[in-house]
Amino acid sequence: MKKRLIAACVAALAPLTHASPLTAGNIVVATGFSDQSTTKFGEYTPAGALVQSYSISVPAGTQKVVSGVTVGPNFQPFVYAGSFNPQLWTVNPSTNVQSTQTVSGWSNVGSVATGGLTPYLHYIFATSENAASSTGGIFRFDLDNGTAVQMFDPNPIASRGNTSYDKVTIGYDGKLYALFNNGGYSSPYLVTADPITGSGFAVTTLSESVNAVAADVNGNIYALRGSTNTGQGIDEFSPSHTLLRSINFPDSTLTGFPDGIELSPTGNILVTSSYGTILQTTNAFGSYSAFNIAGTLGVGKSVMYTQAAFVQTPIPEPATLTYATVACVMLARHKRKVRLGKKRSFRRS
Repeated sequence: MKKRLIAACVAALAPLTHASPLTAGNIVVATGFSDQSTTKFGEYTPAGALVQSYSISVPAGTQKVVSGVTVGPNFQPFVYAGSFNPQLWTVNPSTNVQSTQTVSGWSNVGSVATGGLTPYLHYIFATSENAASSTGGIFRFDLDNGTAVQMFDPNPIASRGNTSYDKVTIGYDGKLYALFNNGGYSSPYLVTADPITGSGFAVTTLSESVNAVAADVNGNIYALRGSTNTGQGIDEFSPSHTLLRSINFPDSTLTGFPDGIELSPTGNILVTSSYGTILQTTNAFGSYSAFNIAGTLGVGKSVMYTQAAFVQTPIPEPATLTYATVACVMLARHKRKVRLGKKRSFRRS
């Protein structure tokens, strides 16, 4: 893997005087418009009520498009702002100060549907395409020490293999999942690997082209689809990539291009489309609800680039979950023994 120093944070980004801390369980949305005049960030309740919104400040020369949004540690939002010259935008939840950072060799392709961000521990992962001055790969930004690692360039299993990535996520099983670019807005080529070491890199060809993926703690994969061939919906695949279940949406439920899917620890699913549809369902694949941000965040504009994410804590390492669970069980057993010991002592007396 290649290690690069991130460029210094851009100065003179005005503090957001009216920004408030994000609320757990809400939804954050970042969007851009057809005239590329500005980009905006908003927080919504699950019912679709706008809680707060503000414009995103980026350095001059950064395209006013959005390629991803996520929430990192301490409920701090991050936006993949720009395309061929992207910036990782954020606002400090304690000071309301906006800042951006970038790294050489990072790029997207200017699409309304490609690009992605995902958090894990104290990292933010961002897709990159083999375009402009970039050779592709996935960039892992370290929020603790201000460095970035370019992963999977060159392709670990084929020196001349694909290095353009459309989407990336971290599953609740602790694996990195990504989609190779396949020349359009969807791809059947699913990449899996260890998000820290990059080991175990593997490419699987799914039975269909999908637009984005998420994965649960058991390694089941939830794949968003939305092409004219597959129709709009979500398919669940087993860890061995066998199709298990599906939920279908009527045509045009997701306006524009379906471009994002996210899973919560409790099984809630969030789906996004480029023209501003925010759809919610669960892994039970029952009913669903949807709202569009065009009438709130996009008033007076034509929404064209939209990404959304749950406000939730980044996924911890699976071992951390295991150790925490074991520790809780051991503590509970210890307390039970203490209580039983006290009861026995009382009876003997």
